[in-house]
Amino acid sequence: MAWCLQLLTSAACVSATRYEEAVASRDALREDVADCTAEAADLEQRLIAAVSEAARRQNRRVDSEEEFRKTVTEKDQTISELERYRTATEKSLEVYRGLLRDLRGLTDAGALEVVLRRGRMIIVLPSDVLFDSGSAAISDDGRKTLGEVARVLAGVDRRFQVEGHTDSKPIRGGRYKSNWELGAARAIHVAGLIIDGGVPETRISAATFGETRPVASNDDSTGRRANRRIEIVVVPELNVIEELLEATQDAKQKPQDRE
Repeated sequence: MAWCLQLLTSAACVSATRYEEAVASRDALREDVADCTAEAADLEQRLIAAVSEAARRQNRRVDSEEEFRKTVTEKDQTISELERYRTATEKSLEVYRGLLRDLRGLTDAGALEVVLRRGRMIIVLPSDVLFDSGSAAISDDGRKTLGEVARVLAGVDRRFQVEGHTDSKPIRGGRYKSNWELGAARAIHVAGLIIDGGVPETRISAATFGETRPVASNDDSTGRRANRRIEIVVVPELNVIEELLEATQDAKQKPQDRE
């Protein structure tokens, strides 16, 4: 009987030991699971951060490539605009050179002068060559000179404005009441002769400035003689001016756009 009791006691001790070991193993396993779960969560956060960083880098690369393409496109457009302006400018210069060449005989004879003023080419004809004092009637020598000028202008694909200018001496008596009216009549008569000489009337206009735009002092006879004049202005093409303004504006804006 004692032997049986001892056997049961020993078995109970073994079972208790195994239970404690199982509990300890379970607790250790739970700790391992908790550690693995924490490590997995940490790895997941690292992975999310890595994916986000990779996406940001990709976006920065795409943005950089897009900015580069945009810059290249802007430069190509600017070069194209400047090339168009250069071509138009060279064409205008060729027109001016042709006028200077074809009018050389008249300039050498002192019948007229060709000047550049504020970016415009101007043919200046002294009124004394064309008119009698206080008159808008064109003299025979003036008609001959204007006939030669008209022949040259007829071959130029440009518009022209004929401007009448006078000195500051007031008009006393006669057909015209003011220098303003005298300048207008002279400009209109010159424009009519140039049209008769072959220049289409769609390319001719007339204007008067009277005494308001002197090129010399009106205090002496030499200055007054210089102020009494007819100017034939070669009107610049608007597209050339627009291209210059656009090219200049682009050059000012694009460095700011890149900042």
